[in-house]
Amino acid sequence: VGVVHVHHPVFCDPNLDPKQYKMCLGSKASTYGSTQQLAEMWLEKNDPSYSKSSNNNGSVRTA
Repeated sequence: VGVVHVHHPVFCDPNLDPKQYKMCLGSKASTYGSTQQLAEMWLEKNDPSYSKSSNNNGSVRTA
């Protein structure tokens, strides 16, 4: 028997204390992937000079 986390949308109230708001945004982002994956996705969309094949240090992306 294991624990199952039910997916739900995350809403970060901008009126939270700044530290709590930053933590909430970090937690929200972590549901989408690792920091490395998020950085690669951002670079692919926003940096025309970025080449995934030359910057992935041998790892294979599956998602």
